Amino acid sequence: MNAKRFAPMLAKLPMYSTKTFYCNCIRNLQIYPTRLSSSNTFPIKIEKPVKVDVPPPITSQVAPSEEQPATSLVQKVSEFDEASSVSQLLKCGRASPIKSLEGRRDNQQNVWSQILKNKSSLSINIFNTYIQVCIDNELPIDYKTFLQLTQSAKPNQETYLLLLKLASRLGDVNEAVEILTEMKAQGIAADENVFNALIVGYTLHKGLEGANYVLGTMKLAHIPITSKTNWSILDGLVRHGKRNEFRQFLEIIPKLSQNDDEYLEVMYSLGSRGQHLWLEDILGDFDWDGMERSFTTGVHAICLDLVHRAQPEAAVFYYNTFLDPLPEQPYGKRLLTEMLTCQIPIEEVLNAARKLQAKNAHVLFDLASITLQKQLVEDSYKTFACLPFLRPHFFWPIIQVEGRQKGEFGVFGVLKKMQEFNVKPDYTTMEDFVLRYFNMTDANATLESVTQVSNIMHRDVLSPMIAVLLKEKRVDEAKALCESSHKIPLLGDQLIRHVSNAWLQTKSLDVVPILQKICETNTPSVDWTGIILDRCLRACRSAEDCTKLSQLIRQLDANKLKITSTFYDHMLNLLDTKTELKQFKVELEPQLEKILDISRQDANRITHPKDMKVDELESHLIELESKQMETRGVIRKLIMTHAKLGNHQRVQELREHMKERGYEESAGMRSSLFHSLAQSGDIKFAKAMYEELKAAYPSFRIDTFKIVDFATLLVKNDCVDEAISILTKETKPTKLDDSMDRNCWNLLGAAKKPEDAFKLFQLLVDRNYCRPTNVILGPILRPFVNPETVDKLVSTFLNCVKQYKATPLQLEVLCVVLESKNEKLLQKVINGISSVHGSAAARMGLIAALAEKGLEKPILKLLSESNKLKLSDLTNRIRRWVHEDKLLPLKTLEAANRRLSIPVIDTTLTSSAIMKIYINRCDLPNALEFWRQVEENESRISPDCARDLIRLLERNNYNVPDSLRNAR
Repeated sequence: MNAKRFAPMLAKLPMYSTKTFYCNCIRNLQIYPTRLSSSNTFPIKIEKPVKVDVPPPITSQVAPSEEQPATSLVQKVSEFDEASSVSQLLKCGRASPIKSLEGRRDNQQNVWSQILKNKSSLSINIFNTYIQVCIDNELPIDYKTFLQLTQSAKPNQETYLLLLKLASRLGDVNEAVEILTEMKAQGIAADENVFNALIVGYTLHKGLEGANYVLGTMKLAHIPITSKTNWSILDGLVRHGKRNEFRQFLEIIPKLSQNDDEYLEVMYSLGSRGQHLWLEDILGDFDWDGMERSFTTGVHAICLDLVHRAQPEAAVFYYNTFLDPLPEQPYGKRLLTEMLTCQIPIEEVLNAARKLQAKNAHVLFDLASITLQKQLVEDSYKTFACLPFLRPHFFWPIIQVEGRQKGEFGVFGVLKKMQEFNVKPDYTTMEDFVLRYFNMTDANATLESVTQVSNIMHRDVLSPMIAVLLKEKRVDEAKALCESSHKIPLLGDQLIRHVSNAWLQTKSLDVVPILQKICETNTPSVDWTGIILDRCLRACRSAEDCTKLSQLIRQLDANKLKITSTFYDHMLNLLDTKTELKQFKVELEPQLEKILDISRQDANRITHPKDMKVDELESHLIELESKQMETRGVIRKLIMTHAKLGNHQRVQELREHMKERGYEESAGMRSSLFHSLAQSGDIKFAKAMYEELKAAYPSFRIDTFKIVDFATLLVKNDCVDEAISILTKETKPTKLDDSMDRNCWNLLGAAKKPEDAFKLFQLLVDRNYCRPTNVILGPILRPFVNPETVDKLVSTFLNCVKQYKATPLQLEVLCVVLESKNEKLLQKVINGISSVHGSAAARMGLIAALAEKGLEKPILKLLSESNKLKLSDLTNRIRRWVHEDKLLPLKTLEAANRRLSIPVIDTTLTSSAIMKIYINRCDLPNALEFWRQVEENESRISPDCARDLIRLLERNNYNVPDSLRNAR
């Protein structure tokens, strides 16, 4: 407090001691009127909306829960000890889940009555807490009766101070003076806290005059005037209600101290009286960056309280001024929810939402979501009128509410409202929400009534109505409705699943006319019949199902509905491969052949630009430019495509064209172009693009995989040192990730010298771009895979085994060593493999290498020791040989296995593998010759392999042996 600026005021005050001050306060009681009414709030009775189970339409977030009844928050009497009593009382104040002042007061009185029943646990701390909650709830207390109640607990100085603060804030100066008298009788000194409490009441009645009276007494009594005193005066002036005195006081005192609690108290006092704009006078006195998080939490609580005290404007003003958006919750949504809970008119809520739009562009949509969740139909319509756009699903909750309450009449009302908002109900709205509330006994009559009353076209209602009938298994009615509306097209994409489900549930052939109309009124590029049959075939589980499906296929044939070869082959594959369907192939395959239309092909759909070829993209660009449409995406796609193809002149032309049209090349686009050039293999343009990118965006970090691919190009062009330099500069150590193994493998494979490959390998491993696996180590060994360098190959291989526990190019190493006929080196390699994978895996690797070289006798010896083999590895190797089209190792292994008295390997596996290679090669003469060998050896091939061979023979007009037909 600046004493000089207050000197004129203080000079007029008489000299009083603390004792004189007590006496004068008592003597001057007649100056002040009797107690002011504390009912300065406007309690709002909240009625909960009727609960209806409606899914949230726009957002899945659940609205804040409604207020709980006061009685539900009160514990049993036996549960109240001192700690729980204090806790329960505090929950009745501003921390209460009940936000209305009237509700908090009722809950407080309920809790207090329960506490008083347990007199043995009453302590002065409980009484003091009760007074503090009365201050929060502005609930008056008869202090004399209360003090008598506290005699057993012995009231202390805090008790009297809280009673004084309550009386002062409620404007009851008479009672405040009486409490002062009682404090004097109890020998309690009047300290700073007493004066700060009292000054609020005096300021409330007389403004600055009352404040000066108390300040003078404090000075004469040598009580310091602190920042808390200034805040108390400010609080009193707010309650006094004259802004000129509020401003006058702010002018004569220095800058207010930074006190979050006091500031929040003044904010609450201003807001609860509709004086929130006064806050602008002190906004500049605070460092908002220095405010603690608890301050924003307090502001949020105050805003909610003010809503319940019928001060929504103050709440929105504080909310906008002090609170910023948080990522975890929509800004302002909780505030708007409380407004609707308090039944504040929707017009005021909409005004509040508009004020919040600067910090939440979607706040009106959030408000619409709230009104829908609360089933406030009229409020929802008024909110919809303010939205920039509407979608049919916004109306779904309203349809449910109106449908349940009013039936068809209510739904018709919603449809008319949608028409007023120029929102057309989509298919989902009609099927899942509208038609469920209509009487569908006479489907045609319902169709006519819906289209006439709501002005919706027949084609928008017919397909959803048929879908509803099919879901209800009323297939015959759906068929009749379809046939009676023969000129109206059906929506195939939406209905096709309902048609198949209806047949699966009813096995009724009445679905065929519906399917026929779908085929007639929809694009021929989709095989609708094939889609239906595919779903029906997958559901077949019994002979009865198969019979019903045959009947369906015959009916499809009768209605001239065909399937494409794509679906025909697909369903034959299902019959061949699905265990549960194989038994039905004999019966169903001829039926499917009858409805196969070989001449019909799936029509090509309009290609997306991402799937277009260069010529198509160029034509698409011309088309877009002629229509003055957006071309940036197509130009970018063309630039990347031409860069990969090496058409650098066209790339430059397109870049210039892009600049002429006002488009900018971002760092990301240049980075992608740089990568495309690197992949095209043109080192000159790739280098130039890299230098251009670094010059334009020096701080831009290029993706590591692009740098690795660029380094691969440099290494291929004998620029190893430059590649290592760029890798060192552009890449940084990172968390180990296997996603770049292919890029790293390409880089290592590009090295022409083993020492260069090793340098690059060390750099990549040190920076965690790859791990030393068999794949990554392969290019390190690759230069030595030839008989001339077998010693270096084995030493490098054994080094990988020792250092990295890896066996790269294992099969190739074994093959080269076998070719060199060096038994010592072979033993070293086998020992190395055994140390990593075990002796069984080493033996299987040796068998595979011997088979690759056509060495049958050593394989025979190894196979004879079957207890030392790991046959699963050999099975995988057989499948890989088929994939690699290697016939020699398969024949070698098959011959060695056949020479054993008891074959170790399943002969069906090896014979089928050899036959698959002949089938894949379409080598039918050798395939038939091998089949005769299989018969002579009393072996066999798998049924799948036999069916594939039969189909191939028939297509090429070969005679199929009877024995082969039996094999399938």
